Amino acid sequence: MSSHPLIAVIGVNGVGKSTFINIASGRNDLGVGHGDYLGRTFSVGQLLQGVILLQPVDGTRVYGTERRRNRLYERICGVDAYRNIVVATTIWSTVVDQAAADQRVQQRIESPEFWDSMVQGGARVMKHDNTQPSALTIVRAVLSQQARPLQLQTELVGNGYDLSTTSVGIQLTTDIKAMIFRDTSRITELEEELRRTAADNAAMRVRLEGDLNDLIGKLKRPEDDIERLKQRRVSFARICLSTY
Repeated sequence: MSSHPLIAVIGVNGVGKSTFINIASGRNDLGVGHGDYLGRTFSVGQLLQGVILLQPVDGTRVYGTERRRNRLYERICGVDAYRNIVVATTIWSTVVDQAAADQRVQQRIESPEFWDSMVQGGARVMKHDNTQPSALTIVRAVLSQQARPLQLQTELVGNGYDLSTTSVGIQLTTDIKAMIFRDTSRITELEEELRRTAADNAAMRVRLEGDLNDLIGKLKRPEDDIERLKQRRVSFARICLSTY
C-alpha cells in the first residue's frame, strides 16, 4: 500500500470528481477506489487522511434523494471522522443567482437533514471554483487533519469485507426497499387506474401504460442492487453514486 496520504473524493455523477482530481493532481490517469480497497488499506495500517465530499449548488438535485445520500455519507465516514471531511461545493460556474446559491449552501449547513451533523462534528464547507489553487486549498485543509479510519473501513475489516452488514449496507438496503415499496404501490395504483379507464379513451390509456412500463423497468435496478449487496458485489463508487 502507498505510504502517501490517501484522500477519498466522493459525490454523485456529474458533480466533478474526475475533474477535481485531475485539476488538483495535474494528472488524468488516476483510478477510482472501492469498498474492498478501503478495507484492505486499513487492515495493513493505512488510514485515510480524509474525505472530500463534492456537492453541487446548481439547485437541480432532488431534495429527498440528496437527504438519503447524505445519510449514506454520514455512515461511510462515521462521527469520529467528521473533522476529516471537507464538503466542497461545486458547479458555481452554472449559477445565475449567486445569492440564491449562497442561501442554499447556508440552509444545508444549518439543516440536520443535510450537513449540520457533519459540520457540528468538525467538517468544513469550502467553495471549489474549478481552479487548481481552489482544489489545492481544499486538499491542504484535509491534509491538516490527523489521519483516522472511516467507519466503513473499520466495519469492513471487522466483518470480513461484507458490505451488506455495514452501517452503509444496512442503510442502503433500507432505502432501496423503501423505494421498491413506493414504486410497487404506484404500479398497483396505475394498474387499477388503467382497468377503470374506458377502452375508447386511447390517449389516457397510452399515457398510463407508458407510466406503468417505466415504473416496472425502474424496479429492476434496485432489485439487482439488493442481490449484489448480498453477494458483496456493490462497489464503494456505487454507494457514493446512489440515487435512492
